Amino acid sequence: MEVLCGMGSVLALLCVLLTRYTRAGGTCILFVVMWLLYLNLFLVGQTFLSFQWDILLLEAGGVAMFITPLNPSSNGRYGRTRMWLPRFILFKLMLMSGVVKVTANCETWSNLTALTYHFATQCIPTPLAFYFHHLPLLLQKWSVAITLSLEGPMTFLLLSPFTVARVFGAYCQILLQLLIMATGNYNFFNLLTIALAVTCLHDGEDSTQHEKKPSSGIVMRSWRVIDNCASAVLVLMCYNFSYMMFDHSGQGYEDIKLAIATQDVNDFLKAALPPTVKIFFFAILPLHSLVDLVGDLKANSNAFNLVWSVLKRAAILWMCLYYTGYEGNYMLLTCLCRDPLKQNHSFLSRTITHTHT
Repeated sequence: MEVLCGMGSVLALLCVLLTRYTRAGGTCILFVVMWLLYLNLFLVGQTFLSFQWDILLLEAGGVAMFITPLNPSSNGRYGRTRMWLPRFILFKLMLMSGVVKVTANCETWSNLTALTYHFATQCIPTPLAFYFHHLPLLLQKWSVAITLSLEGPMTFLLLSPFTVARVFGAYCQILLQLLIMATGNYNFFNLLTIALAVTCLHDGEDSTQHEKKPSSGIVMRSWRVIDNCASAVLVLMCYNFSYMMFDHSGQGYEDIKLAIATQDVNDFLKAALPPTVKIFFFAILPLHSLVDLVGDLKANSNAFNLVWSVLKRAAILWMCLYYTGYEGNYMLLTCLCRDPLKQNHSFLSRTITHTHT
């Protein structure tokens, strides 16, 4: 196992160097090898390597194989598609985290007093955790409320096609992870979550392509106005849903409580999640895949690059059709809506476990 860890570390360093000096040419092969190495560690480690961050790393590594170039002489053209897959992983991760908390039927979450215990009972608290533990009760309760909002309605901003809303949602998640890192040690989980959130900060276009686009013009200015207005509406809608999650009828700010029950969460997910998933997998992702494929056909004259591009886009389109079908919706709704405390593992973990047994 030490040899596998050492090999993975060397390959990860090589991947960073290739990304820095050769525009990530050939990193797809490295990600395939690293994914297989960590999969072996995951299966051998069993209980000791079955934490949330281990499963998340396998998911992110699997996506990285699709969004990185295979050819070492790649020209660095990625397109927009590469960013939507890690965004969906982040959306699923944060939404599931919030659903589990809200539907736990635990008084510490419903009364927003979880932080009165969290800093003193978490894994390997940092020195700052002592001071956070002694913060006023009002500040701790509002911190829990903000956390539930960020892991609830605000997660839908991560899948927004409008840049300002998506960037705002990403910075909120990054801030949350930095605060968690400051008070506790959760291995590489927070760093990996931040890396996924970074994919929401730009559209995924190559810098050389961006330089060729005009930075002004009536079309560009009009789109910016539309983007800003639509983003403002989305953020206000998410804030409104977040406000409705809590009971503000108490006498003071400290009397705030969670106002929704497990059934309310399930009803909301059953109403909001299927349209969101269908729009993402059947509209946004396939559209960008087709646009990127046309761009690849125009930019690449190498037959190997063209074949790999077609196969990669075809796999993404097949995944879109699969997840918009009956079985895919059933899997997602089962994972998120039906008893989240027992179903909070990812699709990949269940597939690996089934294959292993």
